[in-house]
Amino acid sequence: MHPLLWSVMLLRITGPVGRCGDFLPNAQIPGFDVAADTQVTDEPRITTYLCDSTNSQQTAAILSRMRVEPDLIIDDGLHAEDAQIATLKNFYPALRPGGLYVVEDVWPDNVENILEQLKQLDPGCPFFVDRSRGRCFAIVIRRPREESWVRRLLRSLSAGPAPGLSD
Repeated sequence: MHPLLWSVMLLRITGPVGRCGDFLPNAQIPGFDVAADTQVTDEPRITTYLCDSTNSQQTAAILSRMRVEPDLIIDDGLHAEDAQIATLKNFYPALRPGGLYVVEDVWPDNVENILEQLKQLDPGCPFFVDRSRGRCFAIVIRRPREESWVRRLLRSLSAGPAPGLSD
């Protein structure tokens, strides 16, 4: 039996790192948080970055240096709708095809707006909403393993006609 070799990306350091580290003992875990006191220094599998996950410039700079496609991204950061949407836009593109993106602690009134942003970011992407957690929900998104013919067609239609072609 092969050990789980996952790349897990956490978008908040306090709390879930220990649980994820225990659950996936062979995972390499980069974590992101805005608070300096959350930086982990005593765990060799965890690398932490001081970063605002809603800031596209900060996240792009760090992700380009990391050169990693995580299998799992858990957004347990700021529980405000605009922050969850900005974080989704900044980190979802880094997710490995077939990987999972989890947005935790989504207020019920915010679910539809977050899903609408997901549809704009990746039309046809499968997801489910976990409503079993009490007053807040979780959205679990799977990035498609490969681009389907429908997605290729939609992308080509949105790009407009090829150069040199006219009606």
